[in-house]
Amino acid sequence: MAYFIEEDCVGLNRLFSQITDGLYSVHDINTMERSFLGLLKFSLYVTDKDVAEYIQSHQTELQGVDLLKSLSKPAMAA
Repeated sequence: MAYFIEEDCVGLNRLFSQITDGLYSVHDINTMERSFLGLLKFSLYVTDKDVAEYIQSHQTELQGVDLLKSLSKPAMAA
């Protein structure tokens, strides 16, 4: 399970690097991610209510976004 999560995150960080058109490398994104998680003290618990409220308040921005589809595309090497 940990391997799957690690591989999935690497793919996402490559995707984020591509989205920024190379402004941030995968290494930069990994560093920012660790710093952010440290600030949160790795407390990432989100309730179903939190997710529903987020979706409700961001309906316009999320319209037409298929996150699962974008995540299933193979990421190119950074």
